[in-house]
Amino acid sequence: MNGEWGKVAIGLRVGSGAHPLFVQSWTRLLVSGLWNGDTVLEPTAGLAHHYAAEALAKQFLASNADSILYVDDDMAFDYGALARLRNNKAGSDFGIVQALCVGSQPPHGPVAGSPRPDVGDFQRVSHCGLAFTLIRRSTFEAVIAAKQRGEMCFTWGDDGRAEDVSFCHKAGACGVLCGIDGTVRVGHALSNVVVRWNDLQNRAEFTAMSYRGRATVQEFAL
Repeated sequence: MNGEWGKVAIGLRVGSGAHPLFVQSWTRLLVSGLWNGDTVLEPTAGLAHHYAAEALAKQFLASNADSILYVDDDMAFDYGALARLRNNKAGSDFGIVQALCVGSQPPHGPVAGSPRPDVGDFQRVSHCGLAFTLIRRSTFEAVIAAKQRGEMCFTWGDDGRAEDVSFCHKAGACGVLCGIDGTVRVGHALSNVVVRWNDLQNRAEFTAMSYRGRATVQEFAL
């Protein structure tokens, strides 16, 4: 087994266009962050969030991978984030584990259900997002066995719950544990900044992007 999560299939949800910093992060992950036996699924493009999540789950279940890593196209992370997430033994009994990230809308709090996660710790929560999230094959098997025939695993709830929340609740009803790994933090890349959680100040922290608008011939000439 490759760490705590076995062979991992990487599933990317792309909307209308990937953020530049995500493209850098994604490239580094593919080049340096995968282990033997890991696979990359065909990304979904332009689909609604719940359909994209479902399409990636279908690909994953048809593969020989043990777990899937869901990644969204507006995340910023280093290539070692997946290794740290899959190696943390605190997640051994959990079927869903997300790296700590913040929402795209103010006040940019951690994307997680109750209780609010503590940065630097691994914590059980009621639900999490799919921004940078590991899910085991056994979790899908449990949800599929319990759902109605013809029902999708990822659905928009009648009460307005998004696809990630509804899936976590379905899994939780099957006894699956959901957790946030506060030792692994990923940024949410917005238009001109990257937002991460600052554990010392207990608030969102903004880092301005440094686009290279100016350059010199001497700097880049071959």
